[in-house]
Amino acid sequence: TEVLYRTSRPLIELDRLEGLLQTVVDSVAEALPASRVSLFTVDIGQKKVLHRVRGGRDADLIDDVAFHELWQGLTGWVLRHREAALSLADEPDARESAAVQKKRRSLEVGSVIVTPLLYGKRILGTITAMNHIIEPNFTVQDVELMNALSNQAAIAIENARLIERITEARD
Repeated sequence: TEVLYRTSRPLIELDRLEGLLQTVVDSVAEALPASRVSLFTVDIGQKKVLHRVRGGRDADLIDDVAFHELWQGLTGWVLRHREAALSLADEPDARESAAVQKKRRSLEVGSVIVTPLLYGKRILGTITAMNHIIEPNFTVQDVELMNALSNQAAIAIENARLIERITEARD
């Protein structure tokens, strides 16, 4: 409860989308903790990544990926099924393509959690938390925490988008 409160406070106070997305990523990295966190907002209809934000102490190890690459991994599975995915370090995950599994091993990614950013029935994107192969696996409790943060983040993202649209219309 304390972690949720501490990480959600900044989300309420931010109205600029770019700063908000970085705050979400930094909050997840701190709350779990996770060595790498990425957030993608997407337009599924156009098969396009709209925003890409990285965080965590190993954020520089997160590659830029195109929408079709995301679609082949856990992110794509989460976008299609609209539910969280937990993948453990030492077990190949059938929800990932062989190419994604190979890349995951080469980048020494261990346990992974991907949660959807859902606003009502609309999926805005995903948040992914990753640990290094030598770090402990994430737990079901970590998934629950990330789901709660994702739900708060989706509302904050929609609010920030609304404020941006109102500001643009006013100017």
